[in-house]
Amino acid sequence: MKRLTKAAIATGGAAVLLVGGAGTVAYWTDTATATGTSVTSGDLSVTDGSCGAWDYDDSDEGGTAGDIVPGDLLVTTCEVTVAGTGTHLGVTAELDASSTFDSAAPNPLSTALVLTTSDIAVNGVSVPVDPTQGVSITGTSNTITVTVTAEFPYGTDTSPGNDTQDLTALLDNVVINVVQTHTPPTP
Repeated sequence: MKRLTKAAIATGGAAVLLVGGAGTVAYWTDTATATGTSVTSGDLSVTDGSCGAWDYDDSDEGGTAGDIVPGDLLVTTCEVTVAGTGTHLGVTAELDASSTFDSAAPNPLSTALVLTTSDIAVNGVSVPVDPTQGVSITGTSNTITVTVTAEFPYGTDTSPGNDTQDLTALLDNVVINVVQTHTPPTP
């Protein structure tokens, strides 16, 4: 019986090995190398510009600003030039918070005036409100125009603002932040 048991075990083991080995396939393999290719990034640069003279806002009937008084709303436009290359290159812009009047030697008038940005355009096209959107640019001569508004607020009962009379406020260098966006072509 021992011989029959051993033979049965040996036959069963051989069958398991044959069944297990039946699923493997041997084939030849080899490798090859594909030559890589390069991609090139674009660029973005901004050239300093200047701001125009102050005018009264249209709500004050426009025109060149003279001796201002509380309640006046003034506007100027500041321009910089941006250059760039990139298939989907777009830009947005904003007035930097560091842009102020007379920051080196402030006086009551310069600290009273409040700066804001009303319009931003690239090559005459308004920049979308959504900061992730932009206006497409190409080449070296794209003009960014930022309309800067200065409000001369009224005083208060406790601080009438009499100390803002007969003063001059000089607008310091206006810093315009230009930010690249991904602007795919419009279908």
